[in-house]
Amino acid sequence: MASFENAIPTALEEQVDLIPRESLEQPRLQENTIVRDRTDELPVPELFTSLPPIRDPLVTDTSLAQDEILRQCLPFHAGTFDRTPQGIPRLNQDEHVDFLSDAIQNAKHIPYDPLRPWVVYWSLTGLSVLGEDLKRWRDRVLETFLPMQNPNGGFGGGHGQTSHAAPSYAVVLSLAMVGGNESLDMIDRRAL
Repeated sequence: MASFENAIPTALEEQVDLIPRESLEQPRLQENTIVRDRTDELPVPELFTSLPPIRDPLVTDTSLAQDEILRQCLPFHAGTFDRTPQGIPRLNQDEHVDFLSDAIQNAKHIPYDPLRPWVVYWSLTGLSVLGEDLKRWRDRVLETFLPMQNPNGGFGGGHGQTSHAAPSYAVVLSLAMVGGNESLDMIDRRAL
């Protein structure tokens, strides 16, 4: 069986330092155990309290960033929270609404253009699930999507980009969610 070092193309060898995972400090949090909440005897699923079961031995910037996120998040899952009958921490709705609202508010400034329509769509969907009134976002959504529309009626991921089915789909769903005549009139049904 070939080692991972031999499987990496020569050009990548200079860019990637291979460090055995065993030599790194691994996040530890009662691995392979079930944590019990103090308020009841229902177990918290292992998925929420331990490391992922499959770990790639190749160390990259991405894997190190993932390990850092794990170090930050796992302690929260083992903490004392108000829990559902299944043992999972309850959703902090106000913080989620703030997070999703911020995503919509700053959608014009997302550096990766093709993602912009999807961030708005996913955020609106989340706010809808949380019971928020989406009409208050109508003007912001229109302001974000207007520069993305092309003369052919479709939408690109950003201003001046070619129309594509994926961002057009996300934009049309977002416009339908915020409703209103101006939003629905923006959708060129004949051209699409």
